[in-house]
Amino acid sequence: MTQIRRDPAARGRRGAALAALLLLSLLGACAEKPALTLGSVAIQAEPRANDFSPVAVDVLLVRDQKLLDELLKLSAGEWFQKREQYLRDHPRALSAHSYEVVPGQSLSQTLPQEPAAWAGLVFANYAKGGPHRLRLADPGPVAIRLGETAPAFVEPTAPAADRRTP
Repeated sequence: MTQIRRDPAARGRRGAALAALLLLSLLGACAEKPALTLGSVAIQAEPRANDFSPVAVDVLLVRDQKLLDELLKLSAGEWFQKREQYLRDHPRALSAHSYEVVPGQSLSQTLPQEPAAWAGLVFANYAKGGPHRLRLADPGPVAIRLGETAPAFVEPTAPAADRRTP
């Protein structure tokens, strides 16, 4: 009968490989945590925005990746039609901050501290159809310009006291 010898070096390599896989999976799990938080929202509507009509704007924080995938398929019109049901169905996974902005108006609001989200979305309900959706990926303040026909992000400006001169 043949005897099978176990190679101690091979056993060590398998153990090292298993440990490396475990470490990578743990690091991956750490990287998979929601990280988006928003400090404030600033919205400026151009004077001719939405054919001189108010624009409803929702800023969402989404804490569930499957829900995020679903919401990314919606246009602004669809979001505003289904908003109440989404908020009832996902009270912990979804929060919304709602505004109505008239053309020419600027507003700024500090947001309450909330749990981190996977991503944020902005829906602007323009009279003319279209996606009118923006995706937030970076934490911090958000500045939105409501153009004549669509929303866009703008770089927030620092308050005068925070501006540095060379």
